[in-house]
Amino acid sequence: MLSLDRKFKDAARSDLYRKNIGWLDRGERENKIRIIEINDEPRIIPVLSRERTVSIDTSTIDSNTTILGIFNMPDFQSAYTYLEKHLKLPKTHNHEEFHWSKLSPENRRTVLANFSTFLQISCDGLLTIKTDALISPAGKYESILSNLIDGCFSGYETTEGKFRDSLRKHFYTLTNNTPVHCDADFGPLKPLQVTTIYVKRLGQGLQPEPTPTFVNLRSHESRPIQLGDILVGAIRTKLQEGIAPSPLKTLEFDKRKIKKQKGKTASAWFWAKEELVPEGRPTQTLPPMEAS
Repeated sequence: MLSLDRKFKDAARSDLYRKNIGWLDRGERENKIRIIEINDEPRIIPVLSRERTVSIDTSTIDSNTTILGIFNMPDFQSAYTYLEKHLKLPKTHNHEEFHWSKLSPENRRTVLANFSTFLQISCDGLLTIKTDALISPAGKYESILSNLIDGCFSGYETTEGKFRDSLRKHFYTLTNNTPVHCDADFGPLKPLQVTTIYVKRLGQGLQPEPTPTFVNLRSHESRPIQLGDILVGAIRTKLQEGIAPSPLKTLEFDKRKIKKQKGKTASAWFWAKEELVPEGRPTQTLPPMEAS
């Protein structure tokens, strides 16, 4: 590289970043590469699987509290390779799968130390809900799950209404008619039911009409489920420490959606790679919303 003519290097650098026709823009447009940020520096990673997927999984903090994680994955194979080849995480012996509960403390620390990088390789959007409303609920599980999803996108109309509408539409675009891998750990709800509820609640009133697409695989057969298990396990661990892992952002939950669940609570976080609204999200601190 040092022996190359300076004019050649300048021309190559210029072509690399040229808008719309440069190597990077063309590579992203043709779905051959993705660009992520590590410590505020852009990094190029190859696309290893071109099938977009969604992973849904839960993790229990204690006997009363559940973490629900929903992850939009543009290239699950690159994330799986990152765990396998770069972080060198061990798999379970019985079914050869990644499982957070089976990782040693040292391996968990490795994931947490590299969480932001792993998240960006795995996802381009996620929704996380921490709640006790799914434990011995006062009502049907289907209704509780529907209200938990709605509560992430409703309320705060005067301060964040436009942003929440944009966020819901963004996730719906990433999820509708997309293969959803869901672990069978929702109690009485079957993975197909969870998938259907989530996609239909996201797409309520939107076009095209919701088309839930469920992949009937068990965790050891599904790499997206295994990735979701590691992601939600890491998020749960950080929330137990009282902080949300970067780059997750707080999403104030509409408490009216669980008002019938007396004494129950819900908190939500999100992350999305793309800017969702031109004017950006309001930066002021929102007041708590009282159930009416």
